[in-house]
Amino acid sequence: MILLVVLAAAVRTADAEEKPQWLRAVEAANGLSYRCFGEENDADCKAMISHYDKAMAAPDADEGVRHEVFKYRLNAVAVHGGHLVEAGDTEGALSVLHAGYTEMRKHLDGGKHAHTVIDNLRLQGHFLKALVASGDLENADAVVDLPRQVVPQYYERLDTSRDNERTLALIAEGVVRSEALETDYGNALLAHANALGSDPRAKAVRTDAIVAYRKALQWLQRADAEGWSMPFEGTNAIRFAELNNALGKALFASGDRRGAVEAHNLAFVAASCKGFDDGSLHDFDKITAARPCREAVAGYMAASGETQRLAKDAAEAMYRQQMDLYGTDISTLLRAAPKPAD
Repeated sequence: MILLVVLAAAVRTADAEEKPQWLRAVEAANGLSYRCFGEENDADCKAMISHYDKAMAAPDADEGVRHEVFKYRLNAVAVHGGHLVEAGDTEGALSVLHAGYTEMRKHLDGGKHAHTVIDNLRLQGHFLKALVASGDLENADAVVDLPRQVVPQYYERLDTSRDNERTLALIAEGVVRSEALETDYGNALLAHANALGSDPRAKAVRTDAIVAYRKALQWLQRADAEGWSMPFEGTNAIRFAELNNALGKALFASGDRRGAVEAHNLAFVAASCKGFDDGSLHDFDKITAARPCREAVAGYMAASGETQRLAKDAAEAMYRQQMDLYGTDISTLLRAAPKPAD
């Protein structure tokens, strides 16, 4: 969210009364949202964070205000750090995200504010990607352990929290954001394992990627059961297909062909690939499912050995054709060839 609606409403009095200093700073920060989040302008992200700092430091900001603004400030830090990760500036990303992560851990206060772990899953996800990109897998393992402990504890309260709108919203956020965190972590680990090539360390990294993908699938299935989904990230069915394709690739690279075949089969079904030719899918659905369907088929062919079989059959057919040519009298073909010009 951009606007601190509850806080703003609490201090909204007569029109003639001047706005609190902290609120003016928050509004200045919110005014940069599109340029930071949408246009990915680093200078505007820094300015946005600075305005949130001013809001928290304002003399008229009480503890409740500072606590609420802190969440939005760290979200801006996460977005800024995420831009740096995507731009390949790993060193810059680590500097920004490590500082934000340290603040989050301080705010956690030994578990008194466990909600901050869910509030800042985006921050932790970008931090994990930066750590893996830098090769610091030991710290990445330590960082991912925190949300893996905290979010399941909140999820266990789901059935007893359905009438508590605030807690239910926090649980939903934890579920869908955990799926995104684990997916991105798995992708980063798999890319790192592939980059290691024949290095013996690649096997353990790939195993960790498989664990992350399986956890992501588990969170996705929980979210789908509640009708929750990540905004602007495609349908749950397509995400399920994409995740199974990623898992299938990791399993195949680790030598588990049977597991890879199963994962790619699940992706094929989830993306409704069978509906491409029977008119049951709309054009938009076909476009959305095109990539996961192609990857599901290619992954299945490779893992099942079908690709190798087809390649072998093609090679044998070519060989037989060549042998047939060797036994053919081509003198008539040569006589029919055009004569070179004088």
